Amino acid sequence: MLNAFKINAVFTAIVVSSLASPQINEDASPTPVYSYVGNRRPVDVTCTFYGYPVPTVIMRNENGTEIARGNSTVSYHVSFTTEDDFGTYNCTAESPDGMAQYLVELRKAGICVK
Repeated sequence: MLNAFKINAVFTAIVVSSLASPQINEDASPTPVYSYVGNRRPVDVTCTFYGYPVPTVIMRNENGTEIARGNSTVSYHVSFTTEDDFGTYNCTAESPDGMAQYLVELRKAGICVK
């Protein structure tokens, strides 16, 4: 008579989670951005961050007023540039694993003289 063995296999799943604090994507967040008063072409001031989990990003103007909020990317769309639009915009990215900040400038374009 053959002895039959019943084998109970136990599988354990190991989930490796790699948290990454927010990091700026400089290629997608150009600074400075140039425009001029009265420009009717849209100008975007943008901040994009990497991170896991995806960070919440808040953009504030120089007065500290929140002007944009998003996940991973924020953009402030200026459809008609006025004097008040120029300045430095502060982007703050936050996730459970950390925080990062990045400054983007909207500058006045100069006149080219030859």
